[in-house]
Amino acid sequence: MIAAEVAFKAYQNTKVSSPGYVAEAARAVAIYAVEIGFFDIWFKVFRNEPVIVKSLIEADEIPGTAKNCFDPDTFELKNRNPSFEDPI
Repeated sequence: MIAAEVAFKAYQNTKVSSPGYVAEAARAVAIYAVEIGFFDIWFKVFRNEPVIVKSLIEADEIPGTAKNCFDPDTFELKNRNPSFEDPI
């Protein structure tokens, strides 16, 4: 959790001080998340940062991510089975 929060603060600083490097920062966060693991924490910490969530979903370093579980526009988690309330 601490690593994800530190990465979040660094990403926020990058957005303000070097907006031209946001894409590179997003990729760096995804690589860092791969090295540490616990992806649910990364998704929770960065839930309001679609650039990062997209990077986590589409990262080549994270094979097997079910992209169809995320809204293609907002990258928010979708209900996997609309016949009942999904706990995610």
